[in-house]
Amino acid sequence: MNRSSERRVLCFLNLTGLVLAVALVSGCGAARAGRFEAFAAVGMKYTQARNEFLRHSLDVNIERDTLELRKQHGALDAAGRARVLTEQDKIVQERIAILADLERHGAVMSQYFVALARLASPQADANAAAAAARLSGELGGLTDALAKKSIAGNPISVLLGKATGMAVGGFRNRALERHLKTHASTVQRELALEEELLRVLTEEMIADRKTLQVNERRTVLVPPFRADAPPPEWDAERKRFLLAEVDLTRARAAQDAARHLRMVFESLAGGAEDGGLAALQMAIDQVNQFLRPGGK
Repeated sequence: MNRSSERRVLCFLNLTGLVLAVALVSGCGAARAGRFEAFAAVGMKYTQARNEFLRHSLDVNIERDTLELRKQHGALDAAGRARVLTEQDKIVQERIAILADLERHGAVMSQYFVALARLASPQADANAAAAAARLSGELGGLTDALAKKSIAGNPISVLLGKATGMAVGGFRNRALERHLKTHASTVQRELALEEELLRVLTEEMIADRKTLQVNERRTVLVPPFRADAPPPEWDAERKRFLLAEVDLTRARAAQDAARHLRMVFESLAGGAEDGGLAALQMAIDQVNQFLRPGGK
């Protein structure tokens, strides 16, 4: 990426509000292609938040799995405990491996958004078009490999069936238009898969978290309160527990962000003026709020 392109991308990434980003694009006299620069910058923010969410979902999944092992412990002999632990460790390791695949997919997606921002800029050149095309093809290859696997009991090949195809509008930036006419369907498939993956992981994570909370209430909150004098830390524990319960309503933010990302891409590629960029930014902000320390 040349220095001019880097400055444009960093400028967008540092903006705190998408409305301001869109206003800046419009103020420079850019046509629809400029909207893709804003979209690409927010897409990079999405991949960062999305990868953090994947790691968070793994943490919760392991906590729930460990709880289930503890529940089985007392009903098994030593040999049975060793067998169950080996089986569950294998399942968790498979989850870790598929999430590593998804993180690699997210890394390439982030690189694609960088290339798309270059391609949509007034300084776009043949190298920008080639990079965007190459990364689109790389994304498709990673997804073809993912299609042979499953996550949370869902075959990824089935999740891929949600992509529907799309039409592409006309742009003053002919290089961008050529790229979209050739690769937009591939990118849409990737974003549709993102939406389905985040839906599956969000639903599983909420279920896991609720299981953990039921156990926490039964073992951490109720026994001390039933005692003659709850310990001083009980008040803070109760507050943390109740706030975590409320925070589950924000857990769907990642799913919402993935859906908005797909919808904005489809809208902009079809020729819309902003495609709902502000809504996408809000969804990503909600993901970051959910993931902040103490907000899980």
